[in-house]
Amino acid sequence: MNQLDKFFNPKTIAVIGASNTPNSVGHSVFKNLVGNGFVLYPINNDNKVTSVIDIPAYQSVIDVPGEIDLAVIATPAFTVPAIVEQCGIKGIGAVIIISAGFKEIGKEGEELERQILTTIKKYNMRIIGPNCLGILVPHLKLNASFSRENVLPGSIAFISQSGALGTAVLDWSIKQCVGFSHFISIGTMLDVTYHDLIDYLEQDPHTKSIIIYMESLRESKKFLKAARAFTQHKPIIILKVGRSEEGAKAAKSHTGSITGNDDIFQAAFKKAGILRVDTLNAFFNLAQGLNTQLRPTGNRLCIVSNAGGPAVISTDTLIKSGGIIAPLSEGTMNRLNAILPRPWSHGNPIDILGDATDKRFRESIEVCIDESQADAILVILTPQDMTDATAIAKELIKIDKKGKMVLAVWMWWDQVQEGKDILNQAQIPTYSTPEDAIDYFMQMHTYSNSLSIFEESPIHLPSDWTIHTDKNIQILAKVVKEKRSVLTEAEAKEFLSNYGIPMAKSGIAHSEQEAGEISSKIGFPVVMKILSPDIIHKTDVGGVILNVCDETEAKKAYLQIMQNVEKLKANIHGVFIEHQVFKKYEILIGCKKDPIFGPAIVFGMWGTSVEIYKDTNIALPPLDMLSTKKLIEGTKIATLLKGYRGMAGVNMEELQNVLYRFSALVMDFPEIAEFDINPFAMDQYWGVVLDAKIILDENQK
Repeated sequence: MNQLDKFFNPKTIAVIGASNTPNSVGHSVFKNLVGNGFVLYPINNDNKVTSVIDIPAYQSVIDVPGEIDLAVIATPAFTVPAIVEQCGIKGIGAVIIISAGFKEIGKEGEELERQILTTIKKYNMRIIGPNCLGILVPHLKLNASFSRENVLPGSIAFISQSGALGTAVLDWSIKQCVGFSHFISIGTMLDVTYHDLIDYLEQDPHTKSIIIYMESLRESKKFLKAARAFTQHKPIIILKVGRSEEGAKAAKSHTGSITGNDDIFQAAFKKAGILRVDTLNAFFNLAQGLNTQLRPTGNRLCIVSNAGGPAVISTDTLIKSGGIIAPLSEGTMNRLNAILPRPWSHGNPIDILGDATDKRFRESIEVCIDESQADAILVILTPQDMTDATAIAKELIKIDKKGKMVLAVWMWWDQVQEGKDILNQAQIPTYSTPEDAIDYFMQMHTYSNSLSIFEESPIHLPSDWTIHTDKNIQILAKVVKEKRSVLTEAEAKEFLSNYGIPMAKSGIAHSEQEAGEISSKIGFPVVMKILSPDIIHKTDVGGVILNVCDETEAKKAYLQIMQNVEKLKANIHGVFIEHQVFKKYEILIGCKKDPIFGPAIVFGMWGTSVEIYKDTNIALPPLDMLSTKKLIEGTKIATLLKGYRGMAGVNMEELQNVLYRFSALVMDFPEIAEFDINPFAMDQYWGVVLDAKIILDENQK
């Protein structure tokens, strides 16, 4: 038996803090459980309380004569560690802590959590919470929360770090006739976290999708593994907050946890096949659509409307979102001509005119359902004087959809509410604006697309690729011995070269004479750079001289560079001299170590312009050749790299090889905090690293 079964399918439940005081949390939780077939034990340490809602009370769980599957704690935070200890002694394996006042308030709360963690490890217990609303399992009539709402049973599991948002979702779900398989408020996730719940819900026959409100995340690798397994069969949708610096601070103060870099979260979600939304409105819209469990097979949409304006808005929104207006076959056009008035739009969107009856709507929709080039149908109704929104809704629910997604937009509110209610009860996703409906359609298309990516076979590198991990270990050992965190450019390039990433010819000069000799040996022109772990931005201090064309210039350049940096009092390792390479394309390849997800690989436009144009894409390693291709294609510069308007592109296979090797390198050396190749120069033949920077993680050196 899965240990989480005690939470979601308990037979006996104890509520610690159960009370007869109206409007108290303990009273609300216990009242919600009464009369639903569970054996209940109210626990209240006041010896004057002999019963709660006419059920005999006990002063401690230890006093209860029978076994207890689930305990719900609703007492002040300072009392909780001792209560958890009593639960452990009693042999209770599942505990929900509703109480607040733990790590979100600082060190005092953190100490309480430390005590609880010690206890649950001692007794092999699991905890949901603290600082949560509780849980609901509607098909079992289990409401172990202080929510007053009676939730409809359904196929969506909702997981939330915010109890208040959870309450709002429950209220909305009842009005929209959306049901849940599970409602789980997890609070600050002291123990049970997302990956535990996703793994559990994957095996649950009642759960067909998961929606999550997320503020913070821990155990990211387990989360991604669980999510990727789930999304190969069922969708996960996440509203992740803390995108801005201010939002991240607010989220941290709410949950007491780090929120992480938002761009890296986005890359992680994409890798796991997770759909992300940015607003509560989109969150609710997707939840409503998921209730039907239908997904489009493509992005071609057929629009049927009784008004031209909303049809045009729909078209613009669809095209902007990457969708396609479905072409209509000759057979479809002939059938529509036969049933519609002559002034109809004679194309898609299909404007069936403002006087459209329920019969005209039904017949037009049936024709569109038969159109093989349409992946879904969007039906838009605006309330004209002659429009009967209720009758049209009744006709729509009778139509045989033949497995095709049908979305409805019943515009405006009071005038069409009865029709919307009919559609919602029939599990037809119904929206108030075309934008909301198309957002849902495109999100579901994105999810379907992600499933096809999972099924693609990864392309691997040839087996003759050679790496020299031992040499890189020696480089890092030298850096650490010298108590440095920054590798010199020469060290960084050697580090890359040991993993087969191409470099230009180079050398290090320690004198004016050596500068001339090394430059001549390399071959002109050369570029000369100061070599120092203390000087990261070499150009800013006059530490770089380009286009050095003979031995005399090389000697002068050496003296000039040394003079420019003399006043900095930096640790100078010499002047790095390198053959100056000219390539058509210059690219950024980098890595940043995220505190939650670990290394994240960045690819995009090179140089200082990367900070202005932000044309970059991020992926989490390890990368195979397929994921390197997706990483490249996720940037605007990819259009140029493939060749544009007669201009030659780059050797794309070689670029993918470099990204693959770079991915392997950063995976092998978790000591690296930041790693920049900026730029990597390339043409249609080959590429070369022009500059490289490696900064080590102070905590892992």
